[in-house]
Amino acid sequence: MTRLLLTCLGAAASMASVLAASLELPTPGLPAPQQPQVAVAADGALHVVFGEGSAIFASRASGAEGKFGPPVKVAELPKLALGMRRGPRVVASGSQLVVTAISMGDGDLYSWLSGDAGKTWRSGERINTVANSAREGLHAMAGDGRGLVSCVWLDLRGGGMEVWSRVSRDGGVKWEPEVRVYASPDGAVCTCCVPSVAIGPRGEIAAM
Repeated sequence: MTRLLLTCLGAAASMASVLAASLELPTPGLPAPQQPQVAVAADGALHVVFGEGSAIFASRASGAEGKFGPPVKVAELPKLALGMRRGPRVVASGSQLVVTAISMGDGDLYSWLSGDAGKTWRSGERINTVANSAREGLHAMAGDGRGLVSCVWLDLRGGGMEVWSRVSRDGGVKWEPEVRVYASPDGAVCTCCVPSVAIGPRGEIAAM
């Protein structure tokens, strides 16, 4: 059983209110779910993705029902990157969802799409265009809830570790050409630190 703890931050927050906001995410038949990530849709629904073995699963909790439905399998990847902050990521833009994850088998970063709030999934684009360049397995994704999505990852196409990014403006259906965000003058960025990304109110994208 995976437990998702929802926390309201503010001056009035207390341990009692935190515990009252806890939601159970049932994972029957999945003995070792790992690395859950959450996205909040415009309608208040919660979308959680996690990995278990080689499989990626997603679950949804609506604001009205206040509980998660059964996990739906998104896809399977050979040697799905999990653990040490590796794992799938999710972004919600209305009823459109995009999930990304990395295969340690081929070193590539993949995407999947759902147009029905996570009930069904289909394959999207491979995010890194240079094969095996995302083999470190670390990436991040953010969205603005209106279709803009940014994905960043650690990339080894040039030999030394760099940070690369790719942007979608239609909720992950199509992606613009990838760009290098940063290459360290020392030859490589940290080889084991997960990147992060955020989108501002005017569409500004910040990667770290």
